[in-house]
Amino acid sequence: VISYFLTYFSVLIIFYLLTPFGFKSIPIPYPKNLKSPEQINKIKIVIKIALMTLVSNVFFNFSEIFLRDIAISNGYSTDFANVEAYIKITSWWLGLGMSLISFFYFPFFTRMISEGKLVSNFYAFKNVAPFFILLSLLGFIFSLLAFEFIFGRLFQLDLSILIFFVLAGLSKLIGISFSNLHLIELRLKTVIAGEFFMSCLIVFIFYFLFMYNFEFSVNLFSKIYFFTNFSFMLFMILCRSFTKKYHVKNE
Repeated sequence: VISYFLTYFSVLIIFYLLTPFGFKSIPIPYPKNLKSPEQINKIKIVIKIALMTLVSNVFFNFSEIFLRDIAISNGYSTDFANVEAYIKITSWWLGLGMSLISFFYFPFFTRMISEGKLVSNFYAFKNVAPFFILLSLLGFIFSLLAFEFIFGRLFQLDLSILIFFVLAGLSKLIGISFSNLHLIELRLKTVIAGEFFMSCLIVFIFYFLFMYNFEFSVNLFSKIYFFTNFSFMLFMILCRSFTKKYHVKNE
């Protein structure tokens, strides 16, 4: 958590000092200027959205630690190392998709909602799915080559397992896109529940599997990993389907 705070603060300072970003022209909300309830409300909204990003990062890192600990303590260190090899090669192109969400789709949907335009599930899916499907196809090729080049002497590549990891990545990207829509519309409880689905559900599944002496395998992990990410995507989409209003009237 401390490392995230230091990273965010460092990036903020760099952006503030670099002229092209023009951050120096933005008025700083000193306490003496915070007299308007509207301005205070805007700051509260920004803080809530920032806290959701922090919650997401904490969930992800702790789930990785707990899952690794459960697997190693049950004697599956080599198998889990093989799992992490698949996660590593798919995370590189997943990072590109998440950057696209942060720098394009999030501002795009924010602008539309601030203009009072309807952002339906179909409209959102139609905008995000085609690029992420293409990215997943390219990611499959990249992951195939990267695995053979980096881990070929350690582990044997299984194409069926790689396909499940790629499909899990595709589900995650689409789910994160809808999670960002919930975030823009300030459904923070839904966002937290979705983050739990994406990061923590797999830990609980394997915890109970090990309790009943299930044998851990990379193939089993890939299927459960896909199941949790696909469940996360469906949860994010269905939650908006049962929402009467698709936009909120605030800046």
